[in-house]
Amino acid sequence: QYAVFIAINSYKYWTPLKNPVKDAKEIKGILEEKYLIDEFIELYDDKATKKGIMDLFYSLNNKVKENDSLFLFYAGHGHLDTKLTKKGSWIPVDGGEDELYQENWISNDVIRSVLDNLKSKHVLLISDSCFSGDILDTKRGAVDPNTNDYFKRAYQKVSRQILTSGASETVSDNSNFARALKTFLRYNNKPLV
Repeated sequence: QYAVFIAINSYKYWTPLKNPVKDAKEIKGILEEKYLIDEFIELYDDKATKKGIMDLFYSLNNKVKENDSLFLFYAGHGHLDTKLTKKGSWIPVDGGEDELYQENWISNDVIRSVLDNLKSKHVLLISDSCFSGDILDTKRGAVDPNTNDYFKRAYQKVSRQILTSGASETVSDNSNFARALKTFLRYNNKPLV
């Protein structure tokens, strides 16, 4: 059981944020206290560069095995490219502001591909950033019909679940989403999430 936290307050080029690191540390504390987590991995502020995040993804790809589960929490700036790709991205601490150049941004397509290719049976991504809901916009076509055969096949596959603080929209630094998540985790009486 891996729990990974990436949170950024102190950006080089973007407006500083007040709550991502605090929220991440509080959620980590709740998980430590109430849930079975074998390993915590944290990247905060100056460690959460594009290289740091990509190195972390590479490490997880090599470390996480078939029967493992991964909880991944991201809080920081997100941005939607409205000019060229119409896709969202995470903005690492060293991410540039130029929407056309997108220096050191990590696109939702890359994040989704990394999570899809992890060997772990279950992955839960929680993304608390602007335009985080865009990660769900895969444009892959129609979903299989809701039949018993469909669900039997689906339960035999790996799971990739995503919770986001909003759709393709801006969200507040003072996150109601993070507050609700912390409340749920504190008061959940089941041994699992």
